Amino acid sequence: MKIVFYKANEDVWFDTRYAQLALPSEIIFSNRQDKLLIFEQKSIDELGRWIKPLLPRDVSSSDEIFFVPSEIQDKFMGVLNKVISGFKGMVKKGETMDIPTSKELGLEPGKPNSSFYDEMEKQEVYIVEKQEAEKELMKLFNFIANEPNEIDAVILSIFSAGRTRIAYASAPKGERSVRTDTFAMQLKDLITLLDKTQKVYPDAGKLDHVVFQNAASEGSRGSIFHITHLPEYGKYYFLTFISATADGIEMLEHYREQNLDKIKELLGIIYS
Repeated sequence: MKIVFYKANEDVWFDTRYAQLALPSEIIFSNRQDKLLIFEQKSIDELGRWIKPLLPRDVSSSDEIFFVPSEIQDKFMGVLNKVISGFKGMVKKGETMDIPTSKELGLEPGKPNSSFYDEMEKQEVYIVEKQEAEKELMKLFNFIANEPNEIDAVILSIFSAGRTRIAYASAPKGERSVRTDTFAMQLKDLITLLDKTQKVYPDAGKLDHVVFQNAASEGSRGSIFHITHLPEYGKYYFLTFISATADGIEMLEHYREQNLDKIKELLGIIYS
């Protein structure tokens, strides 16, 4: 995903807050004074609720381009930092050569959108992509899950706005694959328990980690969930090591301890 900040002497050719430039993946925000004023008057949270639906599902591997008036540059970047987890770690400044020409965008010469695009000054461009720390984290997750250590999945889950999402997860593992999306939904119950415990028994201290070992039964191999709370990155950030059987809890714990510092180091870079 790219973000291009522009300045123009003329107003955009449309009256709405934003419009499609050529394709749905190319969105330009209005530079009309009334639209800029509305943008400045709204809070980051309000703008986030408006802008988030416009963003691609995976911002780090999308070809979408957003053209934004430079007058609202700081606030727009603040909104993206609010709604995109790890945004600061994924964004880097690009070069003007990274900005496509009107011909490359498929704009028809002489049309209002083409004329405006050619005449506007493209001041700065930012590129959002997976950084090296993210790639290294995924490589580490997959390495751990594929070692002979009873660990079949490693996931980082984040709970916010009443739902749990998986930020990072190791790749599926054949016969011992784990349905990580189903597990993530169950974290909501753990959050509720955690909040209640802190309210009724504050002297209990803060949750560090918890282990759930589900015994094997007819038709089931059982399972182990080793969940570590990581509040240093966000209130409800959880690192989970999962075994698709009820065996090998000691080995699972050993590999967790062996890799935890490196995982935290990479997460520190990503969420800095």
